Amino acid sequence: LDKQYKKGEISAKQYEAFVEEMNKPVFGKEITRTVSESKVAEIEKNNPEFIKYRDELRKYIDALLQYRADTNLISQEQLDFMRELYPNYVPTFRETQWEENTKSPTGLSKRAVVEKTIKKATGSESNIIDIGKALSHQTMQVVSAGKYNMLIKSLHDATISNEGVTEIAIKGRENITFDDFDGEIDITSLEESSKAGEITYYENGEKITLEVEKGIYEGIRSLVYEKSFLDGTGVGTTMAGAMRLFKKVTTEWSPTFIVRNFLRDFQDALIYTRYGGKTFLKNYARAWKDIRNDGKYFQEFKAAGGFASSIFDYDSGIITKKESGFARANRFIELVPRVAEFISSREAGNSMDKAMLDAHDVTVNFGRTGKVTKQLNRYLIPYLNPAIQGFSKTIRTFVQPESFRAWALTVGRAVAFAIVPAVLNELMYGDEEEYEMLNNETKENYYLFKVGKHFVKFPKGRVSSAVGGIVTRSMRAAKGDEDAFEGYMSNAMSQVTPSDNMFRTILSPLVRDVPTNTTWYGGQIESRRLQSLPISARIDNDTSSIAAFMSKIVNVLPGI
Repeated sequence: LDKQYKKGEISAKQYEAFVEEMNKPVFGKEITRTVSESKVAEIEKNNPEFIKYRDELRKYIDALLQYRADTNLISQEQLDFMRELYPNYVPTFRETQWEENTKSPTGLSKRAVVEKTIKKATGSESNIIDIGKALSHQTMQVVSAGKYNMLIKSLHDATISNEGVTEIAIKGRENITFDDFDGEIDITSLEESSKAGEITYYENGEKITLEVEKGIYEGIRSLVYEKSFLDGTGVGTTMAGAMRLFKKVTTEWSPTFIVRNFLRDFQDALIYTRYGGKTFLKNYARAWKDIRNDGKYFQEFKAAGGFASSIFDYDSGIITKKESGFARANRFIELVPRVAEFISSREAGNSMDKAMLDAHDVTVNFGRTGKVTKQLNRYLIPYLNPAIQGFSKTIRTFVQPESFRAWALTVGRAVAFAIVPAVLNELMYGDEEEYEMLNNETKENYYLFKVGKHFVKFPKGRVSSAVGGIVTRSMRAAKGDEDAFEGYMSNAMSQVTPSDNMFRTILSPLVRDVPTNTTWYGGQIESRRLQSLPISARIDNDTSSIAAFMSKIVNVLPGI
């Protein structure tokens, strides 16, 4: 009886604590539940449309809760309990919580954690973050954690179904209560173990821990966004903001970039496609139409994550609005060759995963990145990752092909679309004085057409420039030009890496280029001959027609 009495006393105290927890003031001690309900009733009376918004909001939040159960972050029992306990649950972030959530955790060299998707509210009097921003952030958390959880579950299932699997071992299972579950996935490095690391995930109310080999551990860990010491700091926010602005000005908001990127991506895709130039050209036209009309293949492409980069901003951790204007046009131009390759791959009978890989790899796969590169690309070196991936793509295509047949077809397309046009251009104008006055980089990076005494420049593809340059410079060397190959490597690197120089920082133009009157490749921005002329007259064959026109209008030096 004594034991039963003590057990009952403990249960009663637990119940009292539970009731106290349920009745805690969420908005500060002075704002009771009754006061809060009266305020809500008053607001809804004056703004009846809020009731519709409330219902839509609750439906969305419940869908997020269901997604947690669908991806095993919580069990069905926990889902039912949440719905009964908090039928009107709305996630909130307060200013102090938001600052803590965006700051970088420590010790990430030994541990990486996917953010918690459910946390216990403690109550506070600090301001609440806008509900749209808070929900966007939580959507990112839930979807990311859910995907990682299902991925790790598949590793667990493979271990159970295949006794021969030695790379993965089940270390332990732990039943979790409502207070324990939080949708958190731990990835921990083991210093003294035959395995490389531990990975935990959730299934049916259990927390399951796996020990995995190094390759699997590093692969899973690379998927988890690891914050740097700059994240959430004033310096980091300023640097990241300046970088985003710089990238938008030089790409998304640039009308000239639209034209240049369109021509280069189109030419590169003709060489990189796995399904032949004829098939690519046919599906390029289809892709253009499919994107505009939101057709079948484009819907598949989006559903598989092909368009995710325009919806989710992983740097800020929230969902952003879709682009508009020049940004939307640039995105469209970038998508067309990818969707064309996606169509070709799907109609060749490939799976969705293979089609997505082909689509991303038909130009430059910006999704490939490393941890260090990601941080440098975000804070210090514009387009570092595109530069590295562009160089890597060229090497992989010609040095590490899938098969000899694939290599032969790629080389054949390179000859047809890169070498032959470059040779024809050299044969047409190679003996003309005006052509000889042009520098090697201009001849290499553009198809040139003479109109009167001037040349009209048509941008070459990145691969076409690098490959064609070897042949045309060899032709000039055969004619006795001793400096034919001067600057070839630096120019080729600038072409195959979709940025001018992969090691230039965002400060390089201010701290190095302008004070020293030098370009990124070491030449002069403004020659001595041009420096002696009035600003509006400082124009030569290397000056674009747009820059020349602008110099006359605003009386500034072209290119500055």
